Amino acid sequence: MRFHILVFSVLAAVPLVLWGCGPGTPPPSPPEPPEQLVAEWKAVAQAGKDQWDIPKAAEIAQKLAAQGPEKLNPLLDLLANAGGNEEDKVLVVMSVMPAISQAHEQKLIELTGAQYDPYTRADAAHLLGALLQRRLATEKGLSRMNELIADPDVHVRNASILVMELAGDPTAVAKAVELWANPETTPNERTSIVLNMPQRAVLSNTKLYAEAVLDTKLSEDARRRAIQDLGMIGDATVLDALKKCAETETNPALKDMAQAAAEAVEARVKQGLVAVPVDTTALPPPPPDAAAPQTAPAPAPSAGS
Repeated sequence: MRFHILVFSVLAAVPLVLWGCGPGTPPPSPPEPPEQLVAEWKAVAQAGKDQWDIPKAAEIAQKLAAQGPEKLNPLLDLLANAGGNEEDKVLVVMSVMPAISQAHEQKLIELTGAQYDPYTRADAAHLLGALLQRRLATEKGLSRMNELIADPDVHVRNASILVMELAGDPTAVAKAVELWANPETTPNERTSIVLNMPQRAVLSNTKLYAEAVLDTKLSEDARRRAIQDLGMIGDATVLDALKKCAETETNPALKDMAQAAAEAVEARVKQGLVAVPVDTTALPPPPPDAAAPQTAPAPAPSAGS
């Protein structure tokens, strides 16, 4: 069983490459051989997940991709290695996510095939989802993701639902709400559901958010978002949850937030005000080369795997 890492900074400070040089400026160094870069990446992986230098791994992936999209294939091939280290596969997802492009879509689609193990397929789905979030997916990629959110394997299905939820797909949002109600859903998956919920979908899912406010198994980030969103758009139906959180919460920051949110909701209720969500459909789309949101879920093995 795996859980999902949320809100990690994959895109941390990748150095800029200076293509031009002025008087007195030394010429740029020649690119490092791909074989050397892959060896450096493997050295990062061998340090173990508790010692991973994720920004360095991401920088290496960027350097490989800068030499041509095919240069990332040695890392993507690690996903297909049936006998490979599962943690290494997690690091592949984290490090290549900002570097993948539409040129990798077909390979990722192939890696979601039934001939591969569920974790490889789920990892590939995460990366396909990153293309979708950046509006780089083709109709073929989108069609495959729509198949995967109904996949018979629970690992593949849940991973696909969560990444498609983050991309704002209405069907995936509905499936994420169903996943929340499933008693077998893990706390880490519930954390993903809360953090990946599109803002426009929060108003119709305040009951889920009220439950999240009181779920101490969720990450602090997820509960913080639930409290903040309910404070902005919640109605009388969420007051009990916010007040209970304010009374029983042991985290001082969350306790204060819950109190402030409850007061804001109560004030609106007394004045008969109704919160109206922002119509995000009227907003312009992000540019095609926009980076994937940093809340994109990435898989990781659980302590017992």
